[in-house]
Amino acid sequence: DILAERGLDSNVSLQMFEVYCNNLVDLMVPPRKVTPMDQGPSLKITLAEHSSTGLVQVDGAKSKRVMSAVDLVNALSDGIQSRTVHATKMNSESSRSHLVMGVTITTTNKR
Repeated sequence: DILAERGLDSNVSLQMFEVYCNNLVDLMVPPRKVTPMDQGPSLKITLAEHSSTGLVQVDGAKSKRVMSAVDLVNALSDGIQSRTVHATKMNSESSRSHLVMGVTITTTNKR
């Protein structure tokens, strides 16, 4: 691993949400047989200018740590499969929501 050779430790994590009917739904929470409005914990958005990290934060959200590109693609696929879809006249599996995704890469110098 190139980063380890340079004395760096890294952590990559993924968060995925959908905005559906004015509700924010955490797509990293395993799907349950409920309506999207009832899914998962209550989420609170903290804008970047009000967070200690300078990033937009979603309190109560689940982050999934990924160790490789394959893990990242699999996590993305799992999240996408959890999205709300309904048939329309033009598309039998139309998504009726907006997807919001965040990938956070944290690097620490071990030296």
